[in-house]
Amino acid sequence: MKNSSLTIQAVPEMQRFLQKHKPNIRTKQPVDFSLEKYTTPRIRTKQLAEFTRQLATLLEARLSLTRALEILAEQSTHQRLKKILDEILTQIRGGQSFSNCLKSHPRVFSEFFVSLVEVGEQGGILEQTLNRLANYLEKLDHLQRKVLTALTYPLVIVLVAMGAVTFLLVAVVPTFADMFEGFGGQLPGPTRFLLELGTFVKSNFWLIAGLATLTAIVLVRLTKTPKGSLLRDKLLLKLPFIRALLKKSFLAKFCRTLGTLLNSGVTLVDALQVAGKVSKNQIFRNAIRKMKARIIEGHSILPANSSIEPFSPLTIQMIRVGEETGQLAEMLLKVAGFYEAELDATIEAMTSIIEPVIIVFLGVVLGGTLIAMYLQLFNLVDVIQ
Repeated sequence: MKNSSLTIQAVPEMQRFLQKHKPNIRTKQPVDFSLEKYTTPRIRTKQLAEFTRQLATLLEARLSLTRALEILAEQSTHQRLKKILDEILTQIRGGQSFSNCLKSHPRVFSEFFVSLVEVGEQGGILEQTLNRLANYLEKLDHLQRKVLTALTYPLVIVLVAMGAVTFLLVAVVPTFADMFEGFGGQLPGPTRFLLELGTFVKSNFWLIAGLATLTAIVLVRLTKTPKGSLLRDKLLLKLPFIRALLKKSFLAKFCRTLGTLLNSGVTLVDALQVAGKVSKNQIFRNAIRKMKARIIEGHSILPANSSIEPFSPLTIQMIRVGEETGQLAEMLLKVAGFYEAELDATIEAMTSIIEPVIIVFLGVVLGGTLIAMYLQLFNLVDVIQ
Protein backbone atom coordinates (compact mmCIF):
# COMPACT_ATOMS: atom_id res chain seq x y z
CA MET A 1 0.00 0.00 0.00
CA LYS A 2 2.91 2.33 0.77
CA ASN A 3 4.23 1.98 -2.77
CA SER A 4 0.75 2.64 -4.17
CA SER A 5 0.30 5.86 -2.17
CA LEU A 6 3.76 7.07 -3.18
CA THR A 7 2.91 6.39 -6.81
CA ILE A 8 -0.37 8.31 -6.54
CA GLN A 9 1.41 11.28 -4.96
CA ALA A 10 4.13 11.21 -7.58
CA VAL A 11 1.69 11.53 -10.50
CA PRO A 12 0.62 15.16 -9.89
CA GLU A 13 4.24 16.07 -9.10
CA MET A 14 5.32 14.63 -12.45
CA GLN A 15 2.50 16.49 -14.23
CA ARG A 16 3.54 19.78 -12.65
CA PHE A 17 7.16 19.14 -13.64
CA LEU A 18 6.22 18.41 -17.25
CA GLN A 19 3.95 21.46 -17.39
CA LYS A 20 6.71 23.66 -15.97
CA HIS A 21 9.35 22.45 -18.40
CA LYS A 22 7.08 22.06 -21.41
CA PRO A 23 8.53 25.08 -23.31
CA ASN A 24 11.98 23.46 -23.14
CA ILE A 25 10.80 20.28 -24.81
CA ARG A 26 11.35 20.65 -28.53
CA THR A 27 9.64 18.41 -31.01
CA LYS A 28 11.36 17.74 -34.27
CA GLN A 29 9.57 19.10 -37.27
CA PRO A 30 9.16 16.65 -40.14
CA VAL A 31 11.69 17.29 -42.84
CA ASP A 32 10.20 17.84 -46.27
CA PHE A 33 12.36 16.08 -48.84
CA SER A 34 9.97 16.94 -51.65
CA LEU A 35 11.39 18.82 -54.62
CA GLU A 36 7.99 20.24 -55.50
CA LYS A 37 8.70 23.76 -54.23
CA TYR A 38 11.85 23.88 -56.36
CA THR A 39 10.42 22.31 -59.53
CA THR A 40 6.93 23.88 -59.52
CA PRO A 41 6.85 27.25 -61.31
CA ARG A 42 6.26 30.28 -59.07
CA ILE A 43 3.02 32.25 -59.42
CA ARG A 44 4.03 35.75 -60.48
CA THR A 45 2.25 38.98 -59.60
CA LYS A 46 0.96 39.36 -63.16
CA GLN A 47 -0.60 35.87 -63.11
CA LEU A 48 -2.16 36.53 -59.70
CA ALA A 49 -3.60 39.81 -61.01
CA GLU A 50 -5.13 38.01 -64.02
CA PHE A 51 -6.67 35.36 -61.76
CA THR A 52 -8.12 38.02 -59.42
CA ARG A 53 -9.57 40.03 -62.33
CA GLN A 54 -11.16 36.92 -63.90
CA LEU A 55 -12.64 35.82 -60.57
CA ALA A 56 -14.16 39.27 -60.02
CA THR A 57 -15.66 39.23 -63.53
CA LEU A 58 -17.23 35.79 -63.02
CA LEU A 59 -18.71 36.83 -59.65
CA GLU A 60 -20.13 40.00 -61.22
CA ALA A 61 -21.84 37.71 -63.77
CA ARG A 62 -23.78 36.19 -60.81
CA LEU A 63 -21.90 32.89 -60.73
CA SER A 64 -21.37 31.27 -57.35
CA LEU A 65 -17.88 31.32 -55.86
CA THR A 66 -17.43 27.57 -56.21
CA ARG A 67 -18.55 27.59 -59.86
CA ALA A 68 -16.25 30.53 -60.65
CA LEU A 69 -13.29 28.76 -59.04
CA GLU A 70 -14.14 25.55 -60.93
CA ILE A 71 -14.05 27.41 -64.26
CA LEU A 72 -10.75 29.10 -63.44
CA ALA A 73 -9.23 25.80 -62.26
CA GLU A 74 -10.33 24.05 -65.48
CA GLN A 75 -8.92 26.70 -67.82
CA SER A 76 -5.73 27.39 -65.84
CA THR A 77 -2.52 26.36 -67.60
CA HIS A 78 -0.37 27.09 -64.53
CA GLN A 79 0.32 23.81 -62.75
CA ARG A 80 0.72 25.23 -59.25
CA LEU A 81 -2.25 27.62 -59.45
CA LYS A 82 -4.50 24.83 -60.74
CA LYS A 83 -3.50 22.60 -57.81
CA ILE A 84 -4.10 25.40 -55.28
CA LEU A 85 -7.55 26.17 -56.73
CA ASP A 86 -8.52 22.49 -56.50
CA GLU A 87 -7.46 22.45 -52.83
CA ILE A 88 -9.40 25.67 -52.12
CA LEU A 89 -12.50 24.21 -53.77
CA THR A 90 -12.27 21.12 -51.55
CA GLN A 91 -11.95 23.30 -48.44
CA ILE A 92 -14.87 25.56 -49.41
CA ARG A 93 -17.10 22.53 -50.02
CA GLY A 94 -16.06 21.38 -46.54
CA GLY A 95 -17.56 24.54 -45.05
CA GLN A 96 -14.59 26.92 -44.83
CA SER A 97 -14.69 30.53 -45.93
CA PHE A 98 -12.74 31.72 -48.98
CA SER A 99 -10.42 33.92 -46.91
CA ASN A 100 -9.57 31.05 -44.53
CA CYS A 101 -8.75 28.85 -47.51
CA LEU A 102 -6.37 31.51 -48.85
CA LYS A 103 -4.55 31.64 -45.50
CA SER A 104 -3.33 28.07 -46.02
CA HIS A 105 -1.28 29.28 -49.03
CA PRO A 106 0.73 32.23 -47.61
CA ARG A 107 3.46 31.94 -50.27
CA VAL A 108 0.91 32.80 -52.97
CA PHE A 109 -1.72 34.92 -51.21
CA SER A 110 -0.17 37.62 -49.04
CA GLU A 111 -1.66 38.94 -45.81
CA PHE A 112 -2.76 42.00 -47.79
CA PHE A 113 -4.66 39.81 -50.28
CA VAL A 114 -6.31 37.75 -47.52
CA SER A 115 -7.28 40.85 -45.51
CA LEU A 116 -9.10 42.44 -48.45
CA VAL A 117 -10.90 39.21 -49.33
CA GLU A 118 -11.99 38.85 -45.69
CA VAL A 119 -13.37 42.41 -45.69
CA GLY A 120 -15.17 41.73 -48.96
CA GLU A 121 -16.76 38.56 -47.58
CA GLN A 122 -17.91 40.23 -44.37
CA GLY A 123 -19.36 43.25 -46.19
CA GLY A 124 -20.92 41.30 -49.07
CA ILE A 125 -18.83 43.22 -51.62
CA LEU A 126 -16.38 40.50 -52.66
CA GLU A 127 -16.59 41.44 -56.37
CA GLN A 128 -15.69 45.09 -55.68
CA THR A 129 -12.87 44.06 -53.36
CA LEU A 130 -11.45 41.67 -55.94
CA ASN A 131 -11.53 44.42 -58.57
CA ARG A 132 -9.58 46.69 -56.21
CA LEU A 133 -7.16 43.86 -55.60
CA ALA A 134 -6.68 43.32 -59.34
CA ASN A 135 -6.04 47.05 -59.87
CA TYR A 136 -3.51 47.02 -57.05
CA LEU A 137 -1.70 43.90 -58.32
CA GLU A 138 -1.51 45.30 -61.86
CA LYS A 139 0.03 48.53 -60.55
CA LEU A 140 2.39 46.52 -58.34
CA ASP A 141 3.48 44.34 -61.26
CA HIS A 142 4.20 47.41 -63.38
CA LEU A 143 6.20 48.92 -60.51
CA GLN A 144 8.20 45.74 -59.89
CA ARG A 145 9.09 45.34 -63.57
CA LYS A 146 10.24 48.97 -63.78
CA VAL A 147 12.50 48.68 -60.74
CA LEU A 148 13.79 45.25 -61.78
CA THR A 149 14.67 46.55 -65.24
CA ALA A 150 16.48 49.55 -63.80
CA LEU A 151 18.57 47.39 -61.46
CA THR A 152 19.12 44.41 -63.76
CA TYR A 153 20.26 46.22 -66.92
CA PRO A 154 23.59 47.58 -65.61
CA LEU A 155 24.25 44.39 -63.64
CA VAL A 156 23.87 42.21 -66.74
CA ILE A 157 26.17 44.47 -68.76
CA VAL A 158 28.87 44.35 -66.06
CA LEU A 159 28.60 40.55 -65.81
CA VAL A 160 28.88 40.22 -69.61
CA ALA A 161 31.96 42.47 -69.59
CA MET A 162 33.54 40.42 -66.79
CA GLY A 163 32.78 37.20 -68.68
CA ALA A 164 34.32 38.56 -71.87
CA VAL A 165 37.48 39.73 -70.09
CA THR A 166 37.78 36.39 -68.27
CA PHE A 167 37.46 34.53 -71.59
CA LEU A 168 40.18 36.71 -73.13
CA LEU A 169 42.49 36.18 -70.15
CA VAL A 170 41.95 32.41 -69.95
CA ALA A 171 41.64 31.40 -73.63
CA VAL A 172 43.18 34.10 -75.83
CA VAL A 173 46.02 35.75 -73.87
CA PRO A 174 48.00 32.52 -73.20
CA THR A 175 48.10 31.89 -76.98
CA PHE A 176 49.62 35.31 -77.54
CA ALA A 177 52.09 34.64 -74.71
CA ASP A 178 53.44 31.54 -76.46
CA MET A 179 53.73 33.43 -79.73
CA PHE A 180 55.52 36.41 -78.18
CA GLU A 181 58.01 34.19 -76.34
CA GLY A 182 59.12 32.76 -79.69
CA PHE A 183 59.97 36.18 -81.05
CA GLY A 184 61.95 37.37 -78.03
CA GLY A 185 62.54 41.05 -77.36
CA GLN A 186 61.22 43.32 -74.63
CA LEU A 187 57.44 43.35 -74.41
CA PRO A 188 55.60 46.60 -73.61
CA GLY A 189 54.48 47.07 -69.99
CA PRO A 190 50.69 46.72 -70.62
CA THR A 191 51.28 43.55 -72.63
CA ARG A 192 53.51 42.00 -69.92
CA PHE A 193 50.92 42.85 -67.24
CA LEU A 194 48.09 41.32 -69.29
CA LEU A 195 50.10 38.16 -70.02
CA GLU A 196 50.98 37.69 -66.35
CA LEU A 197 47.39 38.33 -65.33
CA GLY A 198 46.12 35.83 -67.93
CA THR A 199 48.58 33.18 -66.75
CA PHE A 200 47.58 33.75 -63.12
CA VAL A 201 43.85 33.53 -63.88
CA LYS A 202 44.26 30.38 -65.95
CA SER A 203 46.44 28.68 -63.31
CA ASN A 204 44.12 29.58 -60.42
CA PHE A 205 40.76 29.68 -62.21
CA TRP A 206 38.99 27.17 -59.97
CA LEU A 207 40.44 28.72 -56.83
CA ILE A 208 39.19 32.18 -57.87
CA ALA A 209 35.77 30.76 -58.82
CA GLY A 210 35.55 28.90 -55.49
CA LEU A 211 36.47 31.98 -53.47
CA ALA A 212 33.94 34.10 -55.40
CA THR A 213 31.21 31.51 -54.78
CA LEU A 214 32.11 31.21 -51.08
CA THR A 215 32.11 35.00 -50.69
CA ALA A 216 28.67 35.22 -52.34
CA ILE A 217 27.29 32.50 -50.02
CA VAL A 218 28.71 34.20 -46.91
CA LEU A 219 27.26 37.57 -47.94
CA VAL A 220 23.84 36.03 -48.60
CA ARG A 221 23.90 34.27 -45.22
CA LEU A 222 24.92 37.49 -43.46
CA THR A 223 22.04 39.41 -45.05
CA LYS A 224 19.64 36.80 -43.62
CA THR A 225 20.58 37.86 -40.07
CA PRO A 226 18.91 40.95 -38.50
CA LYS A 227 22.17 42.90 -38.14
CA GLY A 228 23.39 41.90 -41.60
CA SER A 229 20.13 42.86 -43.31
CA LEU A 230 20.04 46.19 -41.44
CA LEU A 231 23.61 46.94 -42.55
CA ARG A 232 22.72 46.03 -46.15
CA ASP A 233 19.65 48.28 -46.07
CA LYS A 234 21.69 51.20 -44.70
CA LEU A 235 24.36 50.76 -47.38
CA LEU A 236 21.77 50.62 -50.17
CA LEU A 237 20.22 53.86 -48.96
CA LYS A 238 23.62 55.59 -49.13
CA LEU A 239 24.10 54.86 -52.85
CA PRO A 240 23.17 57.96 -54.91
CA PHE A 241 20.93 56.48 -57.63
CA ILE A 242 19.76 53.42 -55.70
CA ARG A 243 18.59 55.58 -52.77
CA ALA A 244 16.20 57.62 -54.92
CA LEU A 245 14.93 54.51 -56.67
CA LEU A 246 14.25 52.56 -53.47
CA LYS A 247 12.68 55.52 -51.67
CA LYS A 248 10.23 56.37 -54.46
CA SER A 249 9.41 52.70 -55.00
CA PHE A 250 8.64 52.29 -51.28
CA LEU A 251 6.48 55.44 -51.09
CA ALA A 252 4.49 54.43 -54.17
CA LYS A 253 3.92 50.87 -52.92
CA PHE A 254 3.21 51.87 -49.31
CA CYS A 255 0.71 54.63 -50.19
CA ARG A 256 -1.12 52.41 -52.69
CA THR A 257 -1.28 49.50 -50.25
CA LEU A 258 -2.50 51.61 -47.33
CA GLY A 259 -4.95 53.56 -49.51
CA THR A 260 -6.42 50.37 -51.00
CA LEU A 261 -6.85 48.80 -47.55
CA LEU A 262 -8.54 51.90 -46.11
CA ASN A 263 -10.78 52.20 -49.18
CA SER A 264 -11.93 48.63 -48.58
CA GLY A 265 -12.96 49.28 -44.98
CA VAL A 266 -9.91 47.98 -43.08
CA THR A 267 -9.15 49.92 -39.88
CA LEU A 268 -6.09 52.18 -39.89
CA VAL A 269 -4.17 50.14 -37.29
CA ASP A 270 -4.82 46.87 -39.14
CA ALA A 271 -3.99 48.53 -42.46
CA LEU A 272 -0.64 49.74 -41.11
CA GLN A 273 0.05 46.25 -39.77
CA VAL A 274 -0.41 44.79 -43.25
CA ALA A 275 1.26 47.69 -45.09
CA GLY A 276 4.31 47.27 -42.86
CA LYS A 277 5.20 44.20 -44.89
CA VAL A 278 5.25 45.85 -48.32
CA SER A 279 9.00 46.43 -48.11
CA LYS A 280 11.85 44.18 -47.04
CA ASN A 281 13.97 47.18 -46.07
CA GLN A 282 14.17 47.29 -42.27
CA ILE A 283 14.54 51.07 -42.13
CA PHE A 284 11.28 51.51 -44.02
CA ARG A 285 9.54 48.90 -41.88
CA ASN A 286 10.71 50.57 -38.67
CA ALA A 287 9.23 53.87 -39.91
CA ILE A 288 5.84 52.17 -40.42
CA ARG A 289 6.01 50.64 -36.92
CA LYS A 290 6.49 54.14 -35.50
CA MET A 291 3.42 55.31 -37.45
CA LYS A 292 1.37 52.47 -35.99
CA ALA A 293 2.60 53.28 -32.47
CA ARG A 294 1.54 56.94 -32.91
CA ILE A 295 -1.97 55.86 -33.95
CA ILE A 296 -2.32 53.54 -30.95
CA GLU A 297 -1.21 56.38 -28.65
CA GLY A 298 -3.92 58.61 -30.13
CA HIS A 299 -1.74 60.89 -32.27
CA SER A 300 -1.87 61.58 -36.01
CA ILE A 301 -0.03 59.25 -38.39
CA LEU A 302 2.88 61.65 -38.97
CA PRO A 303 3.82 64.82 -37.09
CA ALA A 304 3.39 67.99 -39.14
CA ASN A 305 6.20 70.27 -40.30
CA SER A 306 8.93 67.71 -39.72
CA SER A 307 11.16 65.50 -41.79
CA ILE A 308 10.81 61.79 -41.13
CA GLU A 309 12.72 59.35 -43.29
CA PRO A 310 11.77 57.94 -45.71
CA PHE A 311 8.64 60.11 -45.97
CA SER A 312 9.01 63.25 -48.05
CA PRO A 313 7.47 66.60 -47.00
CA LEU A 314 4.87 66.16 -49.76
CA THR A 315 3.81 62.79 -48.37
CA ILE A 316 3.57 64.15 -44.82
CA GLN A 317 1.46 67.16 -45.89
CA MET A 318 -0.88 65.08 -48.06
CA ILE A 319 -1.43 62.57 -45.24
CA ARG A 320 -2.15 65.42 -42.81
CA VAL A 321 -4.67 66.93 -45.23
CA GLY A 322 -6.28 63.53 -45.73
CA GLU A 323 -6.65 63.04 -41.97
CA GLU A 324 -8.17 66.51 -41.48
CA THR A 325 -10.67 66.16 -44.34
CA GLY A 326 -11.53 62.52 -43.70
CA GLN A 327 -10.23 61.51 -47.15
CA LEU A 328 -7.02 59.76 -46.15
CA ALA A 329 -7.50 56.83 -48.56
CA GLU A 330 -8.05 59.11 -51.56
CA MET A 331 -5.02 61.25 -50.65
CA LEU A 332 -2.82 58.18 -50.26
CA LEU A 333 -3.84 56.88 -53.68
CA LYS A 334 -3.05 60.30 -55.21
CA VAL A 335 0.39 60.27 -53.59
CA ALA A 336 0.92 56.72 -54.89
CA GLY A 337 0.08 57.84 -58.44
CA PHE A 338 2.46 60.80 -58.12
CA TYR A 339 5.38 58.66 -56.97
CA GLU A 340 4.69 56.01 -59.61
CA ALA A 341 5.04 58.74 -62.25
CA GLU A 342 8.15 60.05 -60.45
CA LEU A 343 9.61 56.54 -60.42
CA ASP A 344 9.08 56.20 -64.18
CA ALA A 345 10.86 59.53 -64.73
CA THR A 346 13.71 58.54 -62.40
CA ILE A 347 14.21 55.23 -64.19
CA GLU A 348 14.24 56.92 -67.60
CA ALA A 349 16.79 59.46 -66.34
CA MET A 350 18.93 56.69 -64.86
CA THR A 351 18.79 54.72 -68.10
CA SER A 352 19.82 57.75 -70.16
CA ILE A 353 22.81 58.29 -67.84
CA ILE A 354 23.77 54.64 -67.40
CA GLU A 355 23.83 53.75 -71.12
CA PRO A 356 26.72 56.08 -72.11
CA VAL A 357 28.58 55.22 -68.89
CA ILE A 358 28.30 51.51 -69.69
CA ILE A 359 29.45 52.09 -73.27
CA VAL A 360 32.52 53.98 -72.02
CA PHE A 361 33.16 51.28 -69.40
CA LEU A 362 33.00 48.49 -71.98
CA GLY A 363 35.18 50.50 -74.34
CA VAL A 364 37.86 51.04 -71.70
CA VAL A 365 37.84 47.45 -70.38
CA LEU A 366 37.52 45.47 -73.60
CA GLY A 367 39.32 48.02 -75.78
CA GLY A 368 42.18 48.30 -73.29
CA THR A 369 42.51 44.52 -73.14
CA LEU A 370 42.63 44.16 -76.93
CA ILE A 371 45.09 47.04 -77.35
CA ALA A 372 47.40 45.53 -74.72
CA MET A 373 47.35 42.21 -76.60
CA TYR A 374 47.90 43.68 -80.05
CA LEU A 375 50.41 46.32 -78.93
CA GLN A 376 53.31 43.95 -79.50
CA LEU A 377 52.08 43.10 -82.98
CA PHE A 378 52.53 46.72 -84.01
CA ASN A 379 56.28 46.36 -83.32
CA LEU A 380 56.47 42.80 -84.60
CA VAL A 381 58.60 43.69 -87.63
CA ASP A 382 61.24 45.36 -85.41
CA VAL A 383 61.30 42.39 -83.07
CA ILE A 384 61.78 39.92 -85.93
CA GLN A 385 64.64 42.02 -87.40
